[in-house]
Order: sequence, then C-alpha cells, then structure tokens
Amino acid sequence: MSGGRVIERGRQTGEFDDRLPLGWLVTAIVKLAHSASEEQQAGRMSSQEAEHALRTSVLRLLGAAREEDDAYRSR
Repeated sequence: MSGGRVIERGRQTGEFDDRLPLGWLVTAIVKLAHSASEEQQAGRMSSQEAEHALRTSVLRLLGAAREEDDAYRSR
C-alpha cells in the first residue's frame, strides 16, 4: 500500500489532516482516479481538466493546503 505510506508521511510532517482513516483515504483516492479517467474517456473533461480535478480533489480530501488552486487559476 504505497499510497498509504505517502499519506502517512504527509500526516507526520503536518501536510495532511489525520482525522479520517487511512484505508478510507486510499480507497477514496483510487475511486477519484477512476472517475477522472472515466470523465476524460467520455469526453466530458480534457486530460488537463481531469488531471486538475483529480489533484485538487485529492489534496482537499487529504486536508492539504490550497496553493494548488491558486496556481491553476493564474494560468
């Protein structure tokens, strides 16, 4: 569960919130990735839009800072 290790490391450094169970987060992130892929394949999102939506959603789910949102908006 390498994704779990990344999340744990982020929790230890204070980058990620630790209020939700690790297993739940890993499962939710995998499902989000599948959803982003499905949206792209269906033509409802471009590759860039799907990637941004996935990245933003994962960071929010993990309770990370929102600097990513500001960087995307300034493009």
